[in-house]
Amino acid sequence: MKKIHLPLIAILLFALNVRIANAACAPSFTASINNFVVTFTNTSTTTSGFPNKIISYWNFGDNTISSEKNPVKTYTSSGYKIVSLTMNDSFGCVQTFVDTILITAVGNFCNASFTKSFTGLSIYFQNTSKNTNGLAGGLTSMWDFGDGTTSVATHPTKTFATPGKKIVKLVIRDSVQACFATRIDTFYVHNASTCNASYVSSRNGMTLNFINTSTTISSVPNRVTYYWEFGDGTVSNLKDPVKTYSNQGAWNVVLRIQDSLGCSDVVSDTVFVSATGTNCKAAFSKSVNGLLVNFNSSSLNSTGFSAGLNYLWSFGDSTTSTQRNPVKNYLTGGPKLVQLTISDTTQGCFDTYYDSLFLVGPTVYCSARFQVGFDTTTPFQFYILNTSLIRPNSTFLWNFGDGGSSTALAPSHTYANFGSYLVCLTVSDSMCTSTFCDSVGMDSSGTLLKQGKFGFRTLDYTTLLPSTGNNTLNSKLEYSIYPNPTNSLINVELNLKNASQVKFILSDFSGKILLNKEMQAPSGLWSESINLSELQPALYLLHIITDEGIKMSKIIKN
Repeated sequence: MKKIHLPLIAILLFALNVRIANAACAPSFTASINNFVVTFTNTSTTTSGFPNKIISYWNFGDNTISSEKNPVKTYTSSGYKIVSLTMNDSFGCVQTFVDTILITAVGNFCNASFTKSFTGLSIYFQNTSKNTNGLAGGLTSMWDFGDGTTSVATHPTKTFATPGKKIVKLVIRDSVQACFATRIDTFYVHNASTCNASYVSSRNGMTLNFINTSTTISSVPNRVTYYWEFGDGTVSNLKDPVKTYSNQGAWNVVLRIQDSLGCSDVVSDTVFVSATGTNCKAAFSKSVNGLLVNFNSSSLNSTGFSAGLNYLWSFGDSTTSTQRNPVKNYLTGGPKLVQLTISDTTQGCFDTYYDSLFLVGPTVYCSARFQVGFDTTTPFQFYILNTSLIRPNSTFLWNFGDGGSSTALAPSHTYANFGSYLVCLTVSDSMCTSTFCDSVGMDSSGTLLKQGKFGFRTLDYTTLLPSTGNNTLNSKLEYSIYPNPTNSLINVELNLKNASQVKFILSDFSGKILLNKEMQAPSGLWSESINLSELQPALYLLHIITDEGIKMSKIIKN
């Protein structure tokens, strides 16, 4: 009979307690909407060693709940729904993820969505939103990064001042189709030195050997978890897997890592596999300077020389080159997939090499933008909110679509006859020119406003940049508002350093006060709901006044 030594049990229990303290979990989900039926897919991750013991708790925003992993929910009414998923794993890690979805009876709605690429505290947001026709054209975007800064860029890059939990909100709008949508995402950012996912690969015919070159400062290196996706539906959790493909071609390989400190990172790259007997070897290196990239081919034929090779480059933006060492000047930043195919007709060999790169464009010095809002006090009038990013010497040129124009910052205009008019605003200065266009002349359902005259006046909602072009907003008040747009309730969430008197003032654009609400709020995270169901569909202004600062936000009531 074996003896059990109690001191050893104590050591094991102590080790288990350490593991629990370092456990990390990250709830998330996606939603597939078909009229009133929503299929939720749980995409949460955890470092728990017992994934089958994860508890999921769903709140669907209509007083119904579920504990299923991937529930299917049928709503009984349309509108925006705030859905939360709380997960609790076997190590006691409890986290909540919140998102807003839009339910409509006919499926006619905008869809706000975006992806993220991390480089330390800097994040590139790729806007993947679509309008009711499934297209990205005509959409305006408003980003709220949860730290008092905002952006109207389509694909912004945001550098956070501190690591930790972040809540980012994207509101999209299509004034032609009169649809709005909001996407809220919660995630964590870490310093660049915390962890970094990376790998290299070597190929032998259809087999690839992947070498994990990821780095982490975790004090428990063996607690780093790996998850590979090879692009053909197969996966692995080995550190250095060997993969044999069944078919040749290009495959996107993704590596996700998470260490014992809760830091996670992801990297993706494209590999090319071909049957044995292809003896050419395509390869290249690159040097990047902003949007300018120098490519240098190091490709060799089957005898180990570059003589006699033909080159075909594809730069990932529909442009190509047949030069050996081309220089490419990209027009936009973001991720790029570059392909080099070489061939030697004398030796009858060919090969293809893929590599990805991420480009950061120059600082945005100006951005022309405006939004349309309804005038709740004057019939057949509406507002245009000039939300452009400008500099002190910026000039403006408005074209109203009927032959009229103006160079004022905030002009007014009256149309002689009703119709749909394309309004364009061009903002210019010595360093930048930006043009934005949108159509006006329809109400929220697309019906003509009236026969005869109608008009608008412009309100100045521009953001003035310093001469360097760097946009810095100084505000101590941390807040978020969701859902926005809304057809009934909005939730205002504040993160207060100290207990404070809070006042909410809601007004229309004529200055008429529609709500004045005051209360005492404790320190920390605190929220209050405001009922807008009695207000007619329009654009309103909400002032939030606290001891830590004052914020004004535009509220869209559907």
